[in-house]
Amino acid sequence: MAKKGQPSFEIEEGDDFQTVYGDMITFVAVLFILLFTMAYNKVQDDTFFTQMRLQFGGKDIEQTKLLTSEDLFVSDLRGYIQQEELSQYALVLVDEQKIRLILNDPLMFKAGSDTLSRDSRVVLRGFSKIIKKIQNPILIEGHTDPSKVRNEYFDNNWDLSMKRAYSVLRFLVDDLDMSEKQFTLISHGSNKPLVNNKTAANRARNRRVEFNIVRIKRSQ
Repeated sequence: MAKKGQPSFEIEEGDDFQTVYGDMITFVAVLFILLFTMAYNKVQDDTFFTQMRLQFGGKDIEQTKLLTSEDLFVSDLRGYIQQEELSQYALVLVDEQKIRLILNDPLMFKAGSDTLSRDSRVVLRGFSKIIKKIQNPILIEGHTDPSKVRNEYFDNNWDLSMKRAYSVLRFLVDDLDMSEKQFTLISHGSNKPLVNNKTAANRARNRRVEFNIVRIKRSQ
């Protein structure tokens, strides 16, 4: 209690003070959760932060719901690649038109074959759980390097790349119950390399199957 004649320094804890105090406690709690998750989450990717924006973003999130869904989709793909240690064989690229999931030949097929490897079936099963969450049109594209096909099963690289893409489609539809209406097949042969074909490692990168997920434009 202040003595008579001396100014009092007591603070009246009104609504403003309680609001600020409450906000501070909330911030500390959220910060603790964030740090805890970063420390113990095995796959540290953008998914957590995007989900936080979904929870606390308010009206801005409603206005960008589609974009956020695609962000989450990309984050899930990259998280699966990291979790399964597939970065040597799988890559996700994003531009304005599409989201590209690129799967290289050593993971998918044996040389000169269109039969899916055992490992590729496991990987496709994992990716399919993520892909099933979206309704976007998907182009499955087959690619080869320029080396000539050396067996009697394929006429040329166009034929090989198409049949590889078709093998992927049939596995998704027949074994994993995905809708074939969502997919389109495209054969590129060796016409669209990722890198030059001067080395064996580069040629291996160019032998691939791509999932090109068409991004849906928001209406203005």
